Amino acid sequence: MYNKLAALSDNEEHRVGHYILLEKIGWGSFSSVWLARHTLTGAEVAIKVVKKKDSSDPFKEIRSLQLLQHPNIVTLFEVITTKDELYLIQEHVNGGDLLQHLTDRGPMTEEEARHTFRQVISALQYCHQYHIVHRDLKPENILLDRDKNVKVADFGFSAQITQETPLLSKICGTFPYMAPEMLLFELYNEKVDVWSIGVVLYQMLTTTIPFEAQNRVEHRFNILTGRFPVPEFLSLGCQDLLKKLLTLYPDERPAFDDIMKDRWLNMGYADELSPYREPAQEGLNPQIINSMADMGFDKENITTSVTEQKYDPVMGTYLILACEEEAHLTSRESRYEHYLIHQRS
Repeated sequence: MYNKLAALSDNEEHRVGHYILLEKIGWGSFSSVWLARHTLTGAEVAIKVVKKKDSSDPFKEIRSLQLLQHPNIVTLFEVITTKDELYLIQEHVNGGDLLQHLTDRGPMTEEEARHTFRQVISALQYCHQYHIVHRDLKPENILLDRDKNVKVADFGFSAQITQETPLLSKICGTFPYMAPEMLLFELYNEKVDVWSIGVVLYQMLTTTIPFEAQNRVEHRFNILTGRFPVPEFLSLGCQDLLKKLLTLYPDERPAFDDIMKDRWLNMGYADELSPYREPAQEGLNPQIINSMADMGFDKENITTSVTEQKYDPVMGTYLILACEEEAHLTSRESRYEHYLIHQRS
């Protein structure tokens, strides 16, 4: 990783490496998120600033993001580490988050929700394929671009299940989205993500959460009973999927591989949702390499940095340019898909 002292000062332009910090766009108990501009390309990025002293394993999120290369998961470009802080340079998703969308526009139609939810399920099935559990799924961590394509974000609470640790114990996440087994302080597995995304789907369709109550104690009781009001205006297929996702006992909840086969999820689509297949490695993009060479980068250093996954300024610049190119292609494909959805409705 690239080591560089990066300090913020009130008296001078806020810079971190090759990035100018523009404004704070998010914050939490252990981190903050800034909108920034990459000085070499002019591209906007999101920089997550993590204080090392506030995290038991500050590099955990980095390990997860380095492993996950999926079109519906935010891309990590570069990592800058200092004595006290970590800076995670990530793609900036310019359409806000799902909660903001629901607040501004109200509940989604089933067709709109299906389009979004398919992308979320694709991303999470991919995470679980690598045995990574997100553990903090909620609308705020599901970002949307301007074409309403999904990017699952914030892997700060993520954990990887291994043969040595097949079950997890840490209580984390956001209370209304926590699975019953976590609230009971039981050991748990990846099925906690299935429960959380069930709460999210319910919220997408109603703008409310399924176990809402007057206070936290009552809310917890409602979650542990597993009973929730199923809106009658939803189709029977949608109701059935919600009941599957919000099944009280984790062993009875479907895995994401099974959810992909759900009838409601695939309604109106020619092909059943299937696991994402990573594209075959075809080497680096020569056009991007030439563009970087024009900026003054050495071509051999570019190849070394990217192939060895150094997540330094060289790899960061390459990934930013690649992400911009991919976003342009995705935008065209998304507009065509929205056209087809409109034609079907």
